[in-house]
Amino acid sequence: MNETEASPVTTPEQALAQSNLLLTTITYNLPQIVLIISEATRKVVYKNYTASMALEENSGFLQSFLRTLGRWPGKLPAGSAIEFALDRQFYSVTAYPLLWKDEMSSAYLFNDISAQKLPDRAEKTPAHKDPLTKLHNRLAGIMILNKWLDMKKSFALCLANLDNLRYVNETYGKEEGNHYILAAAKHLTAFSSDTVVSRTGGDEFMILAPGFTGAEAETALEDVCRCFQEEISEKPYYCNMSYGITPVDSLNTHSASALLGLTDERMCQAKLLNKKRRLLIL
Repeated sequence: MNETEASPVTTPEQALAQSNLLLTTITYNLPQIVLIISEATRKVVYKNYTASMALEENSGFLQSFLRTLGRWPGKLPAGSAIEFALDRQFYSVTAYPLLWKDEMSSAYLFNDISAQKLPDRAEKTPAHKDPLTKLHNRLAGIMILNKWLDMKKSFALCLANLDNLRYVNETYGKEEGNHYILAAAKHLTAFSSDTVVSRTGGDEFMILAPGFTGAEAETALEDVCRCFQEEISEKPYYCNMSYGITPVDSLNTHSASALLGLTDERMCQAKLLNKKRRLLIL
């Protein structure tokens, strides 16, 4: 190196700025809420995308959390966690003291533990049960999905949609449509002994299959569809299920909504393909 050239010197201010930038880059797309709050002013100095959405959807979120913090004696030690509840959502919030742009602050990571807090309610209250099939409803199913994502479980996320349900309801009556739905629910619950099945819409089900790869889940759903069709083969209408599958592993970084969106796209593609096949048969 030329003696006249100086080695780049990183000042403490530059190091702090780089550290803050790295933190924002890592946390911005996390599915968990991340807030950094100034110790002096109690104002939010940084929020990730998930936090921005949460604060936008619920204007009382921040004030409620600050009140919860205010009830805690003294400053939260690094890595310690407190529970925070708002509108039937439960969080385990872990604190991480840090320096943010020359301000002593704390970063708070919110892990949704609603599924752990409400398992009995999901089983016992009508708000978490589908009245027709007695399966989990959409709310309970999404809580379980979020819980599994927080636990870094490996599983197959499947969405199954009943083909032709509207036609059955309009042509043969709602009672016959209900029979169609119940038959599908019965066979989906036979997917495996530890599978969680939820009815997430009028003609849609969500299946969470722990330990299944995408290929294994597809094989299982093919068997389910075959048995389902055999049971109601004498019906005067076409019956089948279209499904989409997304394998999830411990390295997953996608949110529940992103995974559901991807799986729904795959299910819609399968439904369109099944419709084309049915038209060819007709």
